[in-house]
Amino acid sequence: MSKKIRIEQDAIGKKKIPSDAYTGIFHARAKENFSLSARKFPMLFYHQLALLKRVAAQEHVHAGRIEAKQGNAIIRAAREIEKGKFDVLFDVDVFEAGAGTPLNMTMNEIIANRALELLGERKGKYSIIHPNNHVNMMQSTNDVIPTVLRLTAIHLSQNIEKELIQTIHVAEELSQKYRSAIKMGLTHVQTAVPVTFGQELYVYAQSLRDNLQKIRVAREGLNELSIGGTAVGTGITTEPLYDVNIVKRLRKETGLPLFPSHRKMLHTSHMTVFQHYSNALSELSSDLLIWINDWVLLGSDPYAGVGEIHLPEVEPGSSIMPAKVNPSILEALKMIVLQVQGNNETIRLCCESTQLELNVMTPVMGGNLFESQELLANGLRMFREKCLTHVCPAPRMRQLLDASMSTATALNPYLGYDVVAFLVKKSMATRMPLEKMVQTIGLLLPHEARTLLRAEKLTSPQKIDTKLRTAIQQRPTFRVIRRNVQRYSR
Repeated sequence: MSKKIRIEQDAIGKKKIPSDAYTGIFHARAKENFSLSARKFPMLFYHQLALLKRVAAQEHVHAGRIEAKQGNAIIRAAREIEKGKFDVLFDVDVFEAGAGTPLNMTMNEIIANRALELLGERKGKYSIIHPNNHVNMMQSTNDVIPTVLRLTAIHLSQNIEKELIQTIHVAEELSQKYRSAIKMGLTHVQTAVPVTFGQELYVYAQSLRDNLQKIRVAREGLNELSIGGTAVGTGITTEPLYDVNIVKRLRKETGLPLFPSHRKMLHTSHMTVFQHYSNALSELSSDLLIWINDWVLLGSDPYAGVGEIHLPEVEPGSSIMPAKVNPSILEALKMIVLQVQGNNETIRLCCESTQLELNVMTPVMGGNLFESQELLANGLRMFREKCLTHVCPAPRMRQLLDASMSTATALNPYLGYDVVAFLVKKSMATRMPLEKMVQTIGLLLPHEARTLLRAEKLTSPQKIDTKLRTAIQQRPTFRVIRRNVQRYSR
């Protein structure tokens, strides 16, 4: 920009602004006061804000509130911003004045000055097009920013939902692929009963499907817009049906099922819809964390850990230990879900910070929500493409199953809990495999042991063979063991 200046004035006083700057005095004060971090709003937010300004100007021109010459210049300037022409100018910090007035006024100033330029006028000649009087006509930061937060969150939600759907499909496909891969099921991180790797994958897929539905329901709550409520939701400075007409135009532009709120005071003071949506993201993060922790364990070292599954090797895992490989993709995803849960707590506290007619924490609320949405969409894509599609069972999966006592529970309907517990203890003490031991002591015939202890038949309900149960319980070995274990339970 040139060294020439123009003088702008507000209620506080005068300020020198570069003569060719599209921004004005409000933006200058915001940059002086609130350059607090490197965190900015996504450009999508500003594009949606420009869209709102454009449809408002279109409505004002249609209703005769703004002359066509002025209105069309505002409309053209806003459309340029929607297309990203002035992205570099939108640099207001997420941590700023309450309710997001710098966000709204920066947009108003840029649109006004670009519109003036389009009319052949100098920037800052606000007697022709004024940031407040024209661009912000019948609007307030207090209804504009919550409305644009909703529009932006809806668009970002679509990205998450798309990534979730694709991840669900991959997990379900893998669950079918590995439906016969038998493994040891664990409870309390101790041997339980056999499951298949496919069953575990199906559980993960269904948890994501449940979360997808929660996110969709929470996203639907964002369709109710408070635009037209202005300062506190009463609609002061607007005309009847202004809100209805604005939302109608937004609905046509976006294709979204938007509708005007009839509870504008509620939605000016209470930001609960954002908390509901953020809660849905946090619940998704919690379920992803379960999955992450499971696979970090199952994919741990095959010699010193579990080593049941192969995780893709994406980078060396150490700066000092040669050839070490870590579960890097899972670790990055874990960082994401923990950040999302932290963001959710900030959003919750922001929602609780309403006082009387207004919640002024919308900037940091929106900043955290958008970050969570972007991180989750990117994280799901990374996980699916660089980990999930490449995971496969390792030979140790079956080895651990065969070395475990996880099939013993299948004998309960035939021998009873106490007898089976005795046999498990004896097998562990003698280090003789359970299937071999029950044959050695004459409790089961070889074909009976193979049938009852076959892991492949133990991952779903099986009909009890009552004739076999009667035959086993009449054998001398069974009677001796039962008398011994039931001695203290008579």
